Amino acid sequence: MADGRHTTTSSDGPNLRILIGGGVAILVVLGIAGYLVFGRNKGVAGESPSRVSAPPVAGFSFDSKTLTLTVDPEADKKKAKAAAEPVAKQVVSELNTLYGKGFVDPAIWQAGTYDDALAVFDTGAQAEARTQLDVLTAGAAAGTTFASISAPTGKLAINVLVAANNRPQSASGAATFTASVTGKDGSAITIRSQGQFIFRAVNGDWKIVSFNVTRSDQSGATSPTATGSPTP
Repeated sequence: MADGRHTTTSSDGPNLRILIGGGVAILVVLGIAGYLVFGRNKGVAGESPSRVSAPPVAGFSFDSKTLTLTVDPEADKKKAKAAAEPVAKQVVSELNTLYGKGFVDPAIWQAGTYDDALAVFDTGAQAEARTQLDVLTAGAAAGTTFASISAPTGKLAINVLVAANNRPQSASGAATFTASVTGKDGSAITIRSQGQFIFRAVNGDWKIVSFNVTRSDQSGATSPTATGSPTP
């Protein structure tokens, strides 16, 4: 991740899209390897994606959390699922932390320091993440520009890659997140975040080792006196 890159593009109007590209190479490599090695046996036979639960963090938890497996054909399906479920719970917990501490907890975004949110990354990915606070979190300047962040919601799809020995090798989380923001000038904004996160076991804990995130801030109300919900 030390050589991670990001690009920023903007279109006419209030939309802002920021892409973190540091994890793209790893995401592609892991995705191709998983497809070639395990792709013939995705999921547990006869079962649809299962739900995963984990406690909220800073009052935030993804509304929908589902788990699928990509399993080596030599693995035992039941053992693979049993081994994957604790990993999936850790993935949910870590991403609850990233978004809960990164966007929802007012004590954190008002101060503009996000060490608690960035604790979910491993050392290499964290170094890159610290350069991308305005994408991964409400941003360093959130406390000076935002009056409130409310109505957070999101969906999360998790896939765990399980090897022939029934041990999880990696996990991925595909997250979508939205929240409503009121600016100190009375403006209304909707934050939208879409992220792909790759997790690996690091010293016994599952941490983010690669990520690819897009954040889009869209204006809602056009004046402090306007009423109604922010425009999507």
